[in-house]
Amino acid sequence: NTVDIVEMTPGLNYTVPNAEGSQINFFLRGVGLNDFEDVNENPVGAYFDEVYRGAMGGLDLQMFDMERVEVLRGPQGTLYGRNTTGGLIHFVSKKPTDEFGGYGEVSGGSYDQIKFEGAVNGPITDQLLGRLSIATNNDSGYTKNRFPGVGDYNETNSTAARGQLLWKPTDKVEILTKLHWSRNHGRVGAWQHQTSVATEGGDNRRNVSSSEDLFGAGAGNDAFGYNDTDGDPHAGEFNRNGKVKVKADGVTNKITWNLSDNLTLVNIAAYDHTGRLQAEDTDAG
Repeated sequence: NTVDIVEMTPGLNYTVPNAEGSQINFFLRGVGLNDFEDVNENPVGAYFDEVYRGAMGGLDLQMFDMERVEVLRGPQGTLYGRNTTGGLIHFVSKKPTDEFGGYGEVSGGSYDQIKFEGAVNGPITDQLLGRLSIATNNDSGYTKNRFPGVGDYNETNSTAARGQLLWKPTDKVEILTKLHWSRNHGRVGAWQHQTSVATEGGDNRRNVSSSEDLFGAGAGNDAFGYNDTDGDPHAGEFNRNGKVKVKADGVTNKITWNLSDNLTLVNIAAYDHTGRLQAEDTDAG
């Protein structure tokens, strides 16, 4: 996914303030923004095929059928404008070619994980080329939920698709149109609970014993009536579904016109939409 690049790039880090599916805050050489609000924009910009993606809540995406990923250390305002003080990350997907072909990859893992990635590419007519790419990633979650009727937490449930058409009406003009769609509907945000209370000095905390009822919610319980008794950080009783639904879609149209050997005119028009909803039940819109 989009954050895997940090494992191969010196000086690049990221934080997830809430849980998987929430905002992705990139830090490049120490410059970044650590905030859980949807409305903020990071000083490390994110670009997808030359189009700026401003919503941090829409950056946790699958990477599939990629050509390359560029990490440019900042400031990069001269070429990329604002919100690139720390630099930027540019994700570049593979484009249609005149050679027919395709590929498909399926893998499995722990917690019933099934992951698929595939693409088909080739000419449609003498002047029109196309490429269709699809990816899915699903697993059952690694945090066991003992509460009846609610599934396990920290699961992956994501699907993405990308369709591209490259039209070459003349030797000097290329028009590339791309449609992209992705969704991530994981059940996330389950943490180990430990009931604690501030000491009299107020500068420290102590754990509440199983016989104490300090909040009037039951012996050993926190103020919300919850008590995690097994001590297992990968299990608990969570009575909410905890779905985080992230959907991103859009369209991009790039026109490249070679006016001469030394002059090329490029126009990029794009529309992107990102929606994020933290829903208490799986039927929420």
